[in-house]
Amino acid sequence: HAATDQRELFERISLLAHSFGVLIAATYALTYPEHLEAAVLTGAPSVFDFPGGFAQRRGIVAPALDDEGLRAFVRSKLPSFFHRYDPAVVERLDARLRYSGRANAYGTACLPTFNLRARRDRWVARTLIIAGGRDAITPTAGAQRLARSIDGARVATLDQSGHFPFIEEPE
Repeated sequence: HAATDQRELFERISLLAHSFGVLIAATYALTYPEHLEAAVLTGAPSVFDFPGGFAQRRGIVAPALDDEGLRAFVRSKLPSFFHRYDPAVVERLDARLRYSGRANAYGTACLPTFNLRARRDRWVARTLIIAGGRDAITPTAGAQRLARSIDGARVATLDQSGHFPFIEEPE
């Protein structure tokens, strides 16, 4: 009986996704639309016209590295992810992250073939897209383009934020 109750509890979910996680969330949303109640996407690339070389052109995808090499690479790029870079915030963020060079290499290898255009009409969840107005990684134009691809999606732009609006403008 407990297992049935738990399944019913998670029959419909709301997803919160950031950055690369938006690609994973979108894949879930389009595979299981009947289970998705709502989605909040932040730092979102435009998943329906995602160019395979997007992240590589911006220099934010790490080459094949071990876990510590990936950590060093990411930390070297983090200042460009913020509108107002604060080393103390980055230290707290880094302390919570788990780095996996192997997972990063796999995800990077999948990027050139990532394409959800054919399943666009299956997106049925209420959707809020939060964009950092100063996000150099996923500019607001991409958030607007994504919103136009999802019926009823809304965009909220936080003007004084980079790629982490929930850190820079949490209010």
